[in-house]
Amino acid sequence: MSQLLRLKQQLSVRSDKEVAEALGLSARAFHGRKERGSFPKEELLALKQRAPQLDVDYVLYGTTAVERAGNTERLLDFVKLATDTVVSLDLPIDDQRALQLLLFGIATKNAVMVRDELQRLRSEGSSAVPQVFQQEVGQAVGRELSNKERGSKK
Repeated sequence: MSQLLRLKQQLSVRSDKEVAEALGLSARAFHGRKERGSFPKEELLALKQRAPQLDVDYVLYGTTAVERAGNTERLLDFVKLATDTVVSLDLPIDDQRALQLLLFGIATKNAVMVRDELQRLRSEGSSAVPQVFQQEVGQAVGRELSNKERGSKK
């Protein structure tokens, strides 16, 4: 669900015009921002001052503040475990860094970070990350980025 749809849900409105009014924007200005894909975050934060029941985290990220805090805690636990594991492998520091970046990128679903790190590893001929892993993850990341590009062109 998009930020706009979540905001409409939170405001219990149906039209873009109603959203624009709530945000203090003209319908034309709101339409222009919508066309550019520029969500009015500053206006949303100002609206929060007037409508304290508005869940800004839900509108912006699709999760509540409590859910985000829980996800962040789990992510930090994973990063610590991954870092400790990588350090225990007794690899050269550059290889440790590469593995940590890959694991963090995978954990945060940051396909661009993973793709860039895999490209760097391939160009350097690193043996820290097995070729099979590089190929499999690289293909999965390529598919993910292709899907995102197709989705943004619609």
